[in-house]
Amino acid sequence: MLVFIFLIEGLENDESILFVTDDLSKEEVIERLVKTCQDLFDISSLVNDGVITILSSNQWYFSGNMFKSGRQSSSSIEIKSTSHILTHKNTKIENVNNNNDDDDNSENRHLIVPLDGNKKFRAFYDMKPFFEKKNYEALLNYESTQKNAFRPAYTLCAYEVGLMQEISPEAFTTLVKDHTLINEMNYDALIAPSTNMHMILLYDKQNDLDKAISAYINVGLKRGQICVHASVSLSNEGYLKNFSSRIKNYEENLEKGNLIVVDLVPYYVNAMVGNLESFNLLKEEMIFNANKDTNRKDKHIRLTADCATLLLKNKHFEECINLENWWHKKPFEGSYVCPYPKSLLDQYPFNAFLSRLIHSHDVIIDSNGKLIHEYMV
Repeated sequence: MLVFIFLIEGLENDESILFVTDDLSKEEVIERLVKTCQDLFDISSLVNDGVITILSSNQWYFSGNMFKSGRQSSSSIEIKSTSHILTHKNTKIENVNNNNDDDDNSENRHLIVPLDGNKKFRAFYDMKPFFEKKNYEALLNYESTQKNAFRPAYTLCAYEVGLMQEISPEAFTTLVKDHTLINEMNYDALIAPSTNMHMILLYDKQNDLDKAISAYINVGLKRGQICVHASVSLSNEGYLKNFSSRIKNYEENLEKGNLIVVDLVPYYVNAMVGNLESFNLLKEEMIFNANKDTNRKDKHIRLTADCATLLLKNKHFEECINLENWWHKKPFEGSYVCPYPKSLLDQYPFNAFLSRLIHSHDVIIDSNGKLIHEYMV
């Protein structure tokens, strides 16, 4: 059901939809979309108009048993949205293979890929056909080409946990790098966050949070990454003493610039009045530090920041959301951990802003780095 909620949200945002699966027929997909949208949209008309495209794996991934590796190489595209139709001359098209195309008319056999930098689309990809064909090389090739092929876009790639055991650990690591969110398995987002993963970390006790942050930072330091711990509590001598005791070679990493600690109190004061310019300066400083050492091979920056947390605690709700939305623009290449006490978000009026808070992040994790699903429903 979450998949269909994800797609209907796209229609609400005037986005086009692509749905690729062999498990459901076109009619079954339409039926479930109709049930999910609760009469908000005329799903059948949107399918007929090309706003929603529903394809099989042979139509999208394969031609016969061959992987379609060159699907970005054609010439023009017709883009359809819920409000209007646009034609772009300087974009690219993929006409869907006519094999196994049933009774669809040719007008609807266009890949909906808005590349003008403004229009968006959403896609759901069922990846099981690659496992059924045991074509794991094609799977990795496909995911690699799709990573940067279509922008702006929101995509979900569905993998069955049992089938994932068929691929090598190296292949799994590659898939993690090609995605923002990896679900289930033994994935630990604090150990191996993907590039530009913006995380809400929900914790129960302060000690759990301290362990989580130190694990996140220590792994980053071990990998030669720059780690930034930005907190409104750094002026508290007891807090700083506890934090520093948990970080390996704390003083040495500070001196070498591998670890940066930032007192967020003045940033908090600015954020309360809607001034985020100081955060822009912080962004520039972090990018500078990541690039100044030419011997540093890994430019990934690991950031922990609790300014938005304090804004929420003090009921500066809009200011909290504004700051999280600023972080969600991913101002530098790295990963972002924003800690929130779970008990706070279960209370009124804080829980009234939970949905907006979730939508300004990529994933919700617990203090063990495991993905939390209950808030995503």
